[in-house]
Amino acid sequence: MKEQPAVDEWHRQLWPGQPVPVVTPEKGGGEYATRYVTTSVMVAYVLHMCSSSRPAETRKLAYGCLRSLFDKACQTGCFRIQHVHFSLDLQHGQWTTQELRRPTDFQPWTQPFFDKLVAFQWSLDLVDDKKIGVTSVPPRIHPADFVLWTMDITRDLRRQAPETFCAKTKMQSAALSLLTQLASFIDGHMRAVTMEYQFVSESGARPRAAAKKKAANDLMRCFRRRKPAERTSAAVVWEICGRVSELLFSQEERWISKAIAAAGGGVSSVTKAAYRISAT
Repeated sequence: MKEQPAVDEWHRQLWPGQPVPVVTPEKGGGEYATRYVTTSVMVAYVLHMCSSSRPAETRKLAYGCLRSLFDKACQTGCFRIQHVHFSLDLQHGQWTTQELRRPTDFQPWTQPFFDKLVAFQWSLDLVDDKKIGVTSVPPRIHPADFVLWTMDITRDLRRQAPETFCAKTKMQSAALSLLTQLASFIDGHMRAVTMEYQFVSESGARPRAAAKKKAANDLMRCFRRRKPAERTSAAVVWEICGRVSELLFSQEERWISKAIAAAGGGVSSVTKAAYRISAT
């Protein structure tokens, strides 16, 4: 895909010195030769799609995906992060350990730091329709909002004070660190993060209708546009994920929605396919 060089660059910023993972198709060929992207590549891809250079609709989809990943990690009840609080002069930092049982438990900065360097610009961006990644009302800041607000360093001095620009630049390392911790947590807790999508194959039981509806609306609503249909089996979902990854990396398809459609993913499998493509 055309975005691959940019995705690779984001991956290098997230994991400096580490090669970008490339998963080759399994041996055997045929329709069972599938290709997957790793969690780290998925996070880099979502971050790239959130950048200001992408179309507004693409940024909305990517923002919803990133927000949902943080939400699901917090819902496990064991998502702990290391985060740095910078001093007002941006010369010192103090690391803190935060346990996020809810996204709003996140404390991205101290109150004096927020009042001096963040509050005014945040209030402007909150009412700006073009700032898709700023939806949180202080003091409850969603981690996804913090990441996207920090990474948006468009230097418009008519709307952004120089000290705020410097603060954003300084906090970018903290935002990237937060994303790497999210990716690591997903890898280590895949079953817990995707619990609502698991099938009890031994008994053939299905999740309750309420859980099914919540999963569709809560986890990946950005990839859904119609009423949820019947669930697709886990085997079919993984097969669709492999085909989608192969289409994207071979540049046969540019957009993930078109790739899912070309891979035979119906409305019922779009949400699960979009999420499971991030699994290693």
